Amino acid sequence: MAGFGSYSYLIAFFLLSEIVILSPVLAGHNLEQVVPLPPLPASTHNFLEQCAAKLQTGCADQLVASLFGAGTVSLACCLNLATFGRPCYDEFLVVTLPYHKEVDAAKVIAKSEKVWNDCATVKPSA
Repeated sequence: MAGFGSYSYLIAFFLLSEIVILSPVLAGHNLEQVVPLPPLPASTHNFLEQCAAKLQTGCADQLVASLFGAGTVSLACCLNLATFGRPCYDEFLVVTLPYHKEVDAAKVIAKSEKVWNDCATVKPSA
């Protein structure tokens, strides 16, 4: 089972990614306009804790950059996604998408499918 450190890292990652991505958006808005989302259910927290143990630090950053921006996913990150697994990958998107009101959800979901499918074809070098 993942320790508290893994869980706290995942939460910290989500918060930091939001700061980096939302900073340009918030520059022209009052902070009062940002509506906090309701807390996640305990079962989701537990699942995310297990997922956090599988996701490498740099890969998490690359995923946010590629799904919500113009970033790319490295070969190492693609290989990490295989360990991360599709259920964790999908939950990653479900949890982070509501924080990105400025993006077109359909485009992000399409990007998500492309990233997953592209990474699924990557094989470790011998």
